[in-house]
Amino acid sequence: MASSPPSTPASRSRTLQLSRSRTYPCPPEATFDAIMGISLPEVLGHRSGPLPGIVEVREQTTWGSLGDTRRIVLADRSTALETLVEVDRPHRFVYRASELTGPMVLLAEGVEGRFDVEPAGEGGSTVTWSWRIALRGGVVGLAAPLAAPVISRAWQGWARGLLENLEGVLVP
Repeated sequence: MASSPPSTPASRSRTLQLSRSRTYPCPPEATFDAIMGISLPEVLGHRSGPLPGIVEVREQTTWGSLGDTRRIVLADRSTALETLVEVDRPHRFVYRASELTGPMVLLAEGVEGRFDVEPAGEGGSTVTWSWRIALRGGVVGLAAPLAAPVISRAWQGWARGLLENLEGVLVP
């Protein structure tokens, strides 16, 4: 599977933007549906630097429609509430992570995550996972710009692992 190089973090007015892509030999519809239905601990259970793996998903009844929510629990017991804010099957979905707890709350006010699925080649698709982190301002957020390179590097490892693990789901 082809993988694009990671994007460079862009810190624009207290925002850190990250993305990573990979191409799979699966049609966009099947790829999109697989991503929407995937077990987060299965594909993001690994630690990458200071980012702990996801160990549990709570309070999720469905995941696929605008407004659906779920609470993720990380290995360090941090949590976040994810809410679907855009769903355009089979092209993209966007979620917001809010109600952050644990160390990330010191750096970020919130996170917007996005999965884009685009046709690639004959019957394949390219998946791009992006994060836009709203860095905390004020005195509490003074360390955020200093921590941004560490978070960026850790997130790239997390994303690489997710995209590799996704291949195991898409390509049996």
